[in-house]
Amino acid sequence: MLASDERRVVQVARRHVWVYEGGRTVHRRVRGGVDLVVGDRVMVDPDGAVSRRLPRDNVLERATPKGRRVLAANFDDLVVIVAARTRDGGEGLVARVVAAAYRAGAEPLILGNKADLDADGRLAARIERWRRLGFEALTASATRGEGLDALRVRLRGRVACLVGASGVGKSTLINALLPEAGRRVGHLGAGGRGRHTTTLATG
Repeated sequence: MLASDERRVVQVARRHVWVYEGGRTVHRRVRGGVDLVVGDRVMVDPDGAVSRRLPRDNVLERATPKGRRVLAANFDDLVVIVAARTRDGGEGLVARVVAAAYRAGAEPLILGNKADLDADGRLAARIERWRRLGFEALTASATRGEGLDALRVRLRGRVACLVGASGVGKSTLINALLPEAGRRVGHLGAGGRGRHTTTLATG
């Protein structure tokens, strides 16, 4: 929950950001020296410029040759999305994202998307195996609208950071959950074999 004078960053482009305020996304310029990522809570000056970043509750990071890079901040849930027909089943990515969630003090959630394409049952079997290991795991089909009600209930009132390889249906899923997502969702390239993260807030 944001204070009345706080804003949440939903998109970053060099010295410009877009923040969510008053039910809409607003472009703001950033004063020098303020380093921002999607999810940051910021204060806006009377002239409309972002002048200060509030302390971060948590961060999602990745290692780079120059050190660790922050990708997103201030999320309640770290959702790793795998899909039917994923080449390696997503096992390695799931393990890394779950570990990152625990480090950040966030709740990990495994989501099996494109369940309508799971003709051989491999996705369902993986989801069931993760459940038996004690992890929270859901299935959905963004294109058919299956499983979305349960996901909406799970994420309601929370900020979620979505992680998954290209092609698992992140954009389709977000647009199905939030039709106005094109104005509210910030995308961040995380590098490495097409993987990227998306941060969103649900009401």
